[in-house]
Amino acid sequence: MNVGSNQDPVLGPDKTSNPSHDNLITIAVEPDLRTVERIFSKPKNARARSLGRLHVLPCAVSNISGAAAFRTANYGGQSSSLANPEDSTMAWARREVSTFLVPVLSMRQLLEVVPNNTVIYFLKTDMQGFDFTALGSAGNLLRKKVLYLMHECNYGELNTYHGVRNDLFRDFEPYLRGLGFEPANHKYEKWLEGLRIKNRHILAHPNASHGELTDVDAYWVNTELQKQVDWEPWEGMFEVTEETAEDYVKLKHDSAIKSCEASCVHRAQRGVSYKNH
Repeated sequence: MNVGSNQDPVLGPDKTSNPSHDNLITIAVEPDLRTVERIFSKPKNARARSLGRLHVLPCAVSNISGAAAFRTANYGGQSSSLANPEDSTMAWARREVSTFLVPVLSMRQLLEVVPNNTVIYFLKTDMQGFDFTALGSAGNLLRKKVLYLMHECNYGELNTYHGVRNDLFRDFEPYLRGLGFEPANHKYEKWLEGLRIKNRHILAHPNASHGELTDVDAYWVNTELQKQVDWEPWEGMFEVTEETAEDYVKLKHDSAIKSCEASCVHRAQRGVSYKNH
């Protein structure tokens, strides 16, 4: 299941790589009807659709259902959201902007559609600031139905979008660990260790940049469900490179110092000062 798929929904592994993948389907959720058309204009997606392996729901997802204003932005709607940008002067926030009304489902409603005897092999959310708002509404349904989870988030208590909570360490980590999720693999453990140092450094620099500095994808596995379902991540599911913990921690620490210092100088020159929310 891919919520906020834009025009490239995750199709999952080739079923020929494992017989158990033969009955996998992808449910993509994309509220922009123009983007839905782009999805099916791509041959691989059109073929998956013809085989019954790809279904697209044209709606947004949040913590409640109804209808809401949806703001599209950036090339092909890559940065579209139910929220406004924290900094509307950023280049990506000023490209191809439009606003229209879309239907909204709660994440809980979306997961309830999946039969209780069906496992969601992989849930990916890329919701431009609304990942925690939506996933927070699902509660125990995540524990019962989702095996692997990937979500977009921020860190350093800085948001790309206004008025949302989407912080990896403050919001997601305690919530997901409380539901029985753990870091997806050893490589991600290393990545998380390095990111904690960068997170602490950014918290000490309240003028740190929004968006381009603090957006990351996080990867989790449902440890209890993993004991019941013998499915390993397919190749390429998680995009964490193989590095030693020591080297990665040093890399992140040095990068954080340089990025934060450069960002503070840049924003001071522009007369912009952000504070931690």
